[in-house]
Amino acid sequence: MFAAMQRREVAAAKPSAEEVAAAEAAAAAAAGRSSGQALTEEEAEVERLRQKELDGTPVTPESFAEWRAKFEAETAPAKEAKVSCRERGRVSEGGISHR
Repeated sequence: MFAAMQRREVAAAKPSAEEVAAAEAAAAAAAGRSSGQALTEEEAEVERLRQKELDGTPVTPESFAEWRAKFEAETAPAKEAKVSCRERGRVSEGGISHR
């Protein structure tokens, strides 16, 4: 039920296609060109970067393996510290100390 509520909120927050088209037309008018005119190189680059940010990075097996190796390297010291505490008997399997 909570997930459905969140989906409705997200859907309501997203602008409709008509709202997006109207906003783009207003931006084009403010920039002094009609909606049919081509973007300048700088505007095209800004738009490309904005679209790339919205699209995100596609996940492939290779990119996931690269991310996971980096993540495991970052979290390895914390895991080693946890194991070493267990070996010393300072933390039980449940994570509660025996003080």
